[in-house]
Amino acid sequence: MARPWYPFYPSDYERDTIGLDPMSDLFYRRLLDLMWKTQQPVPASNCFLATNLRFSARKTRVLLENVRPFLIEKDGFLYQKKMMEIIERSNEINEKRAEAGRRGGLRSKANAKAIATANGQANGQADHINNLISTGVHNSTTSRGRTSDAHTPFPYDQWNEVPHSWVAIITNAGHAYQAEKVFLDCRDHYRMRHETASDWLSAWKKWVRGQRHTSDGKPGKSALTQSEGQSRNDHDLQSVGAKLGIHARPGESWDEYRIRVIEARERQARGG
Repeated sequence: MARPWYPFYPSDYERDTIGLDPMSDLFYRRLLDLMWKTQQPVPASNCFLATNLRFSARKTRVLLENVRPFLIEKDGFLYQKKMMEIIERSNEINEKRAEAGRRGGLRSKANAKAIATANGQANGQADHINNLISTGVHNSTTSRGRTSDAHTPFPYDQWNEVPHSWVAIITNAGHAYQAEKVFLDCRDHYRMRHETASDWLSAWKKWVRGQRHTSDGKPGKSALTQSEGQSRNDHDLQSVGAKLGIHARPGESWDEYRIRVIEARERQARGG
């Protein structure tokens, strides 16, 4: 996981980007921030960049050309050499810390066995202690989400938090132009129903496969079905809101109303 900050040197940055206009400079800084948050290169997709950097598609094309001298494009992804070096060093530090923690755990395990032997505990008691230690190691691994089969709630709040594997799935499916909308629909679907899963990557793949369109980017054969489904979802949302005593406010957008209903449902589920 990326730290919430990365090293930034204003003097060096200003020296290297002195020729950029203010809008291109903002575009470039947001692009660097996105690389750091995702810990990887970003797709060289105009739609993807426009969505995640919060610029219009036409403006994105112009600004991307302005900052290309600072970037490397390879296999459909954009790299920034210095940022990739910073990410690599950060990962090395994290790996060293994890290794140090693992060694400390092994030493603790060895000490526990030695103490058990010195106190003359029976073999059965020693096996019991070893099982407890092994269980603790397993739990510490599953708590980081590596091997656990436990069902968990939908894992991400915003599109810019998702890992590269999720981005690659929707990009390869040809839905990069509406990636954030598909993500928000998926998130709200599962959270409104309080559904959990043990493999959210597979659930995401299944959700993306359900999004159909033609080669020109317009809705395909399932457009009517999706429209009807959205109408049913809207009706369900209004019913849930009414039960919670939440009604649309004058001038409030549908997305704002939906967020208020979802937050109220989550507070209710927590007993708040």
